[in-house]
This record gives sequence, C-alpha cells and structure tokens, in this order.
Amino acid sequence: FKVNPLQPAAEIHSKTGVCPKDEGEDVWGNFREVPQVRHYLERKCGVEESAMSDALKTFWDDFVQLPMPASEVVHYAQGARFAVSRDRVHQRSKAYYQQLLDAVSSDADPCLNYLFEFVWY
Repeated sequence: FKVNPLQPAAEIHSKTGVCPKDEGEDVWGNFREVPQVRHYLERKCGVEESAMSDALKTFWDDFVQLPMPASEVVHYAQGARFAVSRDRVHQRSKAYYQQLLDAVSSDADPCLNYLFEFVWY
C-alpha cells in the first residue's frame, strides 16, 4: 500500500528461501497498486481521497510508532494472516497493546481493524 500515491514504488524482487518458496501461482511479485483497497478504506474510514495519505501517515505515527519505510510503501499480505514470535511481542510494553485494544474496542467494525491488518504482516 503506497502511503503517498504520487511516489513511484520501488521494485521488489523474489528472495530465495522466503515464503512463498516454490514458483507457481503464489509468488512474490512487483508492487502493484490496488485502487479498490484505497477506495474501500476511504469509505470505511470516512476519509476523503485527498486526505488519505495524511490519514495513513498519522495512523503510522500514532499506532505503529516505527520509522516509515524509505520507499513509503507498506507491504501487506491480504487475508488477515498473522504470526508473531514471543520475542517480537515482548519488544513492546503491555501498555502499548492496551492502547491498540482500546482503539478498536469502541466500534463493532472499526476502520483501525483494517489498517492494523495491513501493517501487522
């Protein structure tokens, strides 16, 4: 997902030993803009198209709290795939996770759910 839609994305090349390993239909490929995702988020989050880039940067700063990738391209795996090691979880405080839980607990289907799904991969 390109945070800045005007910035060209860096080309991504397949790496040996990284999932998916075998060639076939499920392979790593070059970045491809998927406008349906951006439009869905605009509707779901109630954000005008012109303000979406700023909204995503604010989300990144407020919740991810890590440096933005230099390319401003955030790679994600569609389909709510999630895996994390205990060591990775322990790099953040319990208060951090409580903040995330509080942020998504006020709505049955909050916009933040989708943004978190995109960045947790």
